[in-house]
Amino acid sequence: MVVSSPLELYTVYLGWRQYDVIWQACSEFGLCWLPFIGLIFENMTVPFETPFGHGAETSLRRMIIQLFLMGIFLLLFAIPSNILRTADVRYKPYCADHAVESTVGDTGTTYDNVFQTAAITDVKVPILFGLAMDWSSGFTNALIRG
Repeated sequence: MVVSSPLELYTVYLGWRQYDVIWQACSEFGLCWLPFIGLIFENMTVPFETPFGHGAETSLRRMIIQLFLMGIFLLLFAIPSNILRTADVRYKPYCADHAVESTVGDTGTTYDNVFQTAAITDVKVPILFGLAMDWSSGFTNALIRG
């Protein structure tokens, strides 16, 4: 993944690291499972409030379909599972003829000194967010070069 500034090298990692911390806290407290409990409660009560018969069958079918869709959404968009390594994100200026490609820690800017104390390590991102970042980075850089 190519970024467009040295600062963006660091903000990508700091942002996703913060997301990892928030996700870990939510999963340890059980907050990420509250939508599943709400879905089960809704599917147990709503079919019995309608005047139509067979509330248990309707409830079971609706709950299975919605739990499946919610689980797929959680796996693809919420759970950080795709590793984003520090060497995978790089920056290369387009205006300089002999520009050197840089990664986190060797940009040659003062950001290296400022973020030296921050724990910049590999972070995990959700699968489709990682794909979206890679695609948009490639698309943007293709437009800039073209």
